[in-house]
Amino acid sequence: MNWDELWDKYREVDYEGLKQPEQVWLNTRAFIDSVNNGGLISFFYNSGADLYDDTVFALGELKAFEALEALESFGKLFGDDVPFDIDERNRIISAWEDNGPEVKACENVDKVLYPLFPKLEETLEAYLIEHGLDPDYGF
Repeated sequence: MNWDELWDKYREVDYEGLKQPEQVWLNTRAFIDSVNNGGLISFFYNSGADLYDDTVFALGELKAFEALEALESFGKLFGDDVPFDIDERNRIISAWEDNGPEVKACENVDKVLYPLFPKLEETLEAYLIEHGLDPDYGF
């Protein structure tokens, strides 16, 4: 199954109908793409963090412990538990001061994450192949 086929399956059976390796793929890809397209903060103010716990699991499954630590550390800015609800996360983000510690954390965490992504991409690809998936994204 390649990326396009994964999305076809997702539309057919919804997230809960995906097998664990497929969920790992979906969540890791969403994490990487969110960070690359707006920093880790975009993972939280968009829908990526709707599946925060599953993303934590995915990074652990891939043994991407530095990325996992960065994600969890940043997640603590939302309290004991990252809210599932996107509107609640955005209310929290909107309450942060422009020059507050949260903004500094946003800048710092991205500097940590970006250099980790080439290795994470390689690890994800190996994981997909190991689980019989085709890491072809079609682009």
